[in-house]
Amino acid sequence: MKRSTWVFVWFALLTFLVTMSAVLSCLDDDDDDDEGKDDSDDDNDDSAGDDDSSAENPSGDFTCIGDVCTDSLSGLMWQNDSDCCYDWEDAKDHCDDLTWGGYSDWRLPSLSELRSLVRGCDATVTGGNCNVTDSCLNWDCRNTSCRGCDYYWGPGPDGRYWPEKLAGSGVWHWSSSPVADQINYAWYVDFNGAVVQNRDVWTIADVRCVR
Repeated sequence: MKRSTWVFVWFALLTFLVTMSAVLSCLDDDDDDDEGKDDSDDDNDDSAGDDDSSAENPSGDFTCIGDVCTDSLSGLMWQNDSDCCYDWEDAKDHCDDLTWGGYSDWRLPSLSELRSLVRGCDATVTGGNCNVTDSCLNWDCRNTSCRGCDYYWGPGPDGRYWPEKLAGSGVWHWSSSPVADQINYAWYVDFNGAVVQNRDVWTIADVRCVR
């Protein structure tokens, strides 16, 4: 065979090998891309699942449906609004007479129940260092922790210290708990600063009923 023929044969063979190598490389790339797409789809599926779960329970332990919110931590059901303006006796009567969200067995919350709404202030959340609870309602039970936290830094709307999904005003909210050793005084919570304080029973404050 002539030298020129051998050169042509070798060149053709080399070209064939290079072409096949390129084809195989492309096939590998396609497989990798498919794998990447599968992983991405899986991630998207997981993400969609997380979104569904979040939509069902947007605040984790606190779920609001229309006019009523349920707190799975305390087991209490709350009015998803607050009413103004009542002195202490009228506040109790208001909740006793309230029909809301299809329920008619509402009542004014005790101080410990009202404190169970506090979020974002370690001093006055349930179990916090503020000593005023349903089992300690004397004036002397109040300590410096009951002063709460900096105003308007809570997780709720407008910086209130309650769950994010809870509606209503952040001013003083009456509890049903009287100051045990003082006549005509009762305990309340100011959710603008998560403050546990008391006022005379003729003071006008907001009301959020519980059941």
